[in-house]
Amino acid sequence: MTKRLIIFLIRKRLGLNPYQKFRFSNQKSYDIYYFTETALMKVTETNDRCVSSVSLNFLLSDQCDIVTTFGMIRKWY
Repeated sequence: MTKRLIIFLIRKRLGLNPYQKFRFSNQKSYDIYYFTETALMKVTETNDRCVSSVSLNFLLSDQCDIVTTFGMIRKWY
């Protein structure tokens, strides 16, 4: 229950809907992330899905800048 609440609050702070895909604006790879009810998931360039190892402290910091519209960077998975 606590995990769900934390994920919900972080998602709301970032202005994301459930399962909405996003990227970090300062990352070099084309990995895409999204929140489930209990975890932050990562979709790699080879379309593998796994639990992300991004720090929750980074997600809450001012350095965290996300992009939800990708334009012509890459096709959706």
